[in-house]
Amino acid sequence: MPTAVSPVLVGTGAAIGAGAVQPVRALLALVVAVALVIGVNYANDYSDGIRGTDDERVGPVRLVGSRLAAPAAVRNAAFLCFSVAALAGLTLVSLTQQWWLVAVGAGCIAGAWFYTGGRRPYGYAGLGEVAVFVFFGPVAVLMEVDGLEHALRVANDTIYGLAASVWTRDLRSAHEAVRGLEAGVIYVNCYDHGDPTQPFLGHKQSGQGGDKCLEGLLSYTQTKSAWIHLGR
Repeated sequence: MPTAVSPVLVGTGAAIGAGAVQPVRALLALVVAVALVIGVNYANDYSDGIRGTDDERVGPVRLVGSRLAAPAAVRNAAFLCFSVAALAGLTLVSLTQQWWLVAVGAGCIAGAWFYTGGRRPYGYAGLGEVAVFVFFGPVAVLMEVDGLEHALRVANDTIYGLAASVWTRDLRSAHEAVRGLEAGVIYVNCYDHGDPTQPFLGHKQSGQGGDKCLEGLLSYTQTKSAWIHLGR
């Protein structure tokens, strides 16, 4: 649940800081996130239960596996949560006119169901961590921008500036982004590369001083000024 609520809280906080908060939209986004998380838990409970995966479960009690609820009731609860998420999501999309998010929402619901459901659940194939990264990473934070200038404004609208990553085929745009981004380390078409000869440092409130290279050594030193009079 925290991983679902956190992006909504962060986004709402950023909107408040920018003076552009929309309470109704924030509430709809929260409904989508919470309903999807509850729905996927019901869906996993149902699918694992009818497969017999939970017959010898060690851990929290499952409804179907422990026979506390009928499989059909748990499945219907999952579908109800998905429907609530879809309705809130469509309402939010109609308000923002970001219609491409409909495809994202459909992908989220499909991912929630086929994690342990269907004939070949991807969770059983060891792809669960990939799904966690996709749905709680890019899906939670991706946004559409109107161009490089807009992207730089959005990226720099934070008190932090440790690292940034740019993905582009245009070398000129890459250079413009490197100049415009307020971050100590900037990666282009890669991420988390490093070399002892290159400084690693943060801008703004992402740290004091640097690491590696000459700049890193200088951060551990302190300059002194001394005056010595040798005459009479």
